[in-house]
Amino acid sequence: ERNKMSLLFDASSVFELIKVKGADALHYVKGNYTISLVHYELGNVLWKYRNKINVELVFNAISKLLSEMNVIHVNIDKEILNEAIKHNITYYDMAYLLTSKRLNVKLVTEDKMLIELGGIKVSQLNI
Repeated sequence: ERNKMSLLFDASSVFELIKVKGADALHYVKGNYTISLVHYELGNVLWKYRNKINVELVFNAISKLLSEMNVIHVNIDKEILNEAIKHNITYYDMAYLLTSKRLNVKLVTEDKMLIELGGIKVSQLNI
């Protein structure tokens, strides 16, 4: 087991990991973090790409990965809202970013705006 830093994955990075690594994606997320919003976002990804992917296969992969992650519940949060307004990014995106900062872990994302604010891409995870 390699020595790895703690990470918080957003929905875009979980989906990317499944595409790039398949079953090996588990190794990268196990014991790491995400937020409760990820369930809805990934559910929406499955709906959006329902005609382009094997929905059952990807659903099962997502379910397995999320079951091995620490899912942080995010409530309605004034600081998240204020920071989202200040940086002109969605509340969803700021919820991931601010939760990663609160946990003092790196945010993994495929979102360009979040990368500009300090996130890293899946391709930067020494894969």
